[in-house]
Amino acid sequence: MTAKTTGFGTATSCELDIYINTGGGGALSWNNASASGTISGNTVTVPSVTLPGGSTVDFQPGQTAVAISCH
Repeated sequence: MTAKTTGFGTATSCELDIYINTGGGGALSWNNASASGTISGNTVTVPSVTLPGGSTVDFQPGQTAVAISCH
């Protein structure tokens, strides 16, 4: 769950995004987590999600960013 004190404006849905960088100074690349969230007032709740087979996420500072985007 995440909260935004000013609300989410006209957004009607949200999703979990995972960005990763395997090192070498390259840009972060987007990976679809296939998890949709629901907005209720000033909060968004995104359910847990199982990554596709063979996928792993190794959270390392500066290499992985997790974001909830709403639109």
